[in-house]
Amino acid sequence: TIYQLMTDRFVDGDPSNNELHAGGYDVRDMGFRHGGDFVGLKGKLPYIKGLGCDAIWISPVFQNGFNTYHQFAQHDFTLLDKRFGTLEEFRNLTAAAHQLGMYVIVDLAMNHMDNMFFFEGHEHTPAPFRWHEEGGLREYKLV
Repeated sequence: TIYQLMTDRFVDGDPSNNELHAGGYDVRDMGFRHGGDFVGLKGKLPYIKGLGCDAIWISPVFQNGFNTYHQFAQHDFTLLDKRFGTLEEFRNLTAAAHQLGMYVIVDLAMNHMDNMFFFEGHEHTPAPFRWHEEGGLREYKLV
């Protein structure tokens, strides 16, 4: 049996990493990050094992941008998201799971990346739709 969870929404075991890399932490708002991390998850492995589960399936672990609690807006597939913890903490989580006879499955969605392209004048807002106006003179420019 596999227990699937969204790491950010599970347990905040180390509040010191909640605002690392990018903002967006606020437990009062369902649209913001809630601070779950590898340390908190490791502490709940016996509970999950007690439910009869043989594996945990966690949300993607790679570096994400501002307030992407779901982790499907990766910036870099070679770096762990610092808000979940360190590589050592991730290794401790997997080692603890293996000691309990459990597997760790990491969700990996290579086709989900954060939008790193913005139009000039609309770096923080959506650009309104417009037709090709004035022979292309009013086209949006990527920045």
